Amino acid sequence: MFHPLIDKDGTFRIDQQFPTWRPRKDYICHVLHYMKNSFKEAVLANLQEQFCPNKQALKMFLNERPVFARLASQCAQLSASESILFDSDDGSAIQFSPLGDAQFEELRNRVLNSPVS
Repeated sequence: MFHPLIDKDGTFRIDQQFPTWRPRKDYICHVLHYMKNSFKEAVLANLQEQFCPNKQALKMFLNERPVFARLASQCAQLSASESILFDSDDGSAIQFSPLGDAQFEELRNRVLNSPVS
């Protein structure tokens, strides 16, 4: 992913927003909200260089916006390819697999028709 807060190993850095993790004050929903917003101009424009492992991406965002947009778009398109989405050799506990139309409809019906508890 081509982003100022993502290092070469694909780790998303949250240091700027969460310099010290505070149990019972900081929650995963805060991290997810920050990650979502980190793709918006308001957050990107206010990043501090010392918190950005990908300084090239930060400088490009600040000084060459069209080039940054093109590279980020290409990276996003690649990350949505089946070979990336369904690669199961990364050692992750979470695995994804393609879902056919019939499987999708079956799951959709199960979710929509399940009793609410």
